[in-house]
Amino acid sequence: MNQTHETATVVVVAPQSIGASLHAASNDDVTYKVVPTSKRGQKELKAKDADALLVIPNSGAASAKLYTRDDGNNVSKTAITTTLSGLNTISTAQKLGLSSAQLAQLTKPTRLSSKSVSFKANKMVIASGKSDTLKTILSLAVGALMYVFLLSYGALFPRK
Repeated sequence: MNQTHETATVVVVAPQSIGASLHAASNDDVTYKVVPTSKRGQKELKAKDADALLVIPNSGAASAKLYTRDDGNNVSKTAITTTLSGLNTISTAQKLGLSSAQLAQLTKPTRLSSKSVSFKANKMVIASGKSDTLKTILSLAVGALMYVFLLSYGALFPRK
């Protein structure tokens, strides 16, 4: 694969709605070009007019096949998978009759908070932020001591 950072061209064979959505999702990393048939896509791939061929069946974006050219620009499989997953989610939400607010609620990322705990007298106690502050102060003090030691040690050499 070519390691230079150029926009990869992906030829797409898909139902019209998915193809239009992918074409609209083109960005600096990948450009989607919709073609009517798989044969036409293979022809462009062979002629080196494209770096990859993405074939999406009429059943939708739940499954797809990606064919990449060995000597083509790098095509991010992760980015394509993410885009297809988003399209599949929107399609499924429309089939289920979900509103945009319901869809936003479904796709909202989970927030995770974490706290440090310790056990005292068989009870879980949430450690306050003081432990992090104490660790920071301790590391700064040790670092300052090491710095002073290195300066004094380094000053010995010019004297000899």
